[in-house]
Amino acid sequence: MAAGLATWLKQAPQELVLKDTPLTVQEIRLALPAKTYRALAKEPPAGNSLSLTFTSPTSFRSKGRHLPLPWPRNVFHSYLRRWNLFSGQEVPQDEFLDWVEEHVVIQRHQLQSVKVAAGKRGSVTGFTGAIAYALDRKAQANDDFYRLFFTLGRLAPYCSTGHKTTFGLGETLAGWHLKQTTVDLPSTQTVLAERMDELTTLFKAQRKRQGGDRAQATAEKWATVLARRELGDSLLDIAADMDMPYETVKTYSKLARRALKDT
Repeated sequence: MAAGLATWLKQAPQELVLKDTPLTVQEIRLALPAKTYRALAKEPPAGNSLSLTFTSPTSFRSKGRHLPLPWPRNVFHSYLRRWNLFSGQEVPQDEFLDWVEEHVVIQRHQLQSVKVAAGKRGSVTGFTGAIAYALDRKAQANDDFYRLFFTLGRLAPYCSTGHKTTFGLGETLAGWHLKQTTVDLPSTQTVLAERMDELTTLFKAQRKRQGGDRAQATAEKWATVLARRELGDSLLDIAADMDMPYETVKTYSKLARRALKDT
């Protein structure tokens, strides 16, 4: 992908078309300089705290549910997982996360929760805003983990935070930048997420057997298909996004509409 983008940038188009909507390219700029993992690790620690700003809805998966809070262990686990996968400098995960839990505290924060449609189905409850993490006095006793804490903070803007980052969630800036946070979500995303929740509740209530994961999963699929159809998305696009056969999505659309009429 990097090679493809490098070629694309040499002769960038004047217009991009996203879902039949033409967008004029006014400016192209690099948000972050290119760096290696080794270079990130060599930079010295800065003070005793670091701040992060989450500019798009950010969330974690915990016990099968969304966790819309930036607990230190979850945040740094997100970065460490990517570090261990790609840096070639693997760190003992459990030992470091235990160190984080013991020595990292939340110094201050300014956050808000938001709900957005993201992924193949359903909606995600996340948060945007800024947070500052500080280390206690005993943190420097483990110099390796002390330095890694700041290294992962510098990695955050490159890898984003939490899950579903490929859908635009978890965009992260280093430092406290509240003016750059996404306060107002696109209206279509907000409407879509709320409609999905409304339809999921309705469809699940209609099923005779409401318990178990199957009823919830079916209700979510029907709700996703119908909500997106109501906003004008084609069955082909929905099938592609949900990674499902076209005929299956078409059937879900019919069943969902019929169920809605029966309410």
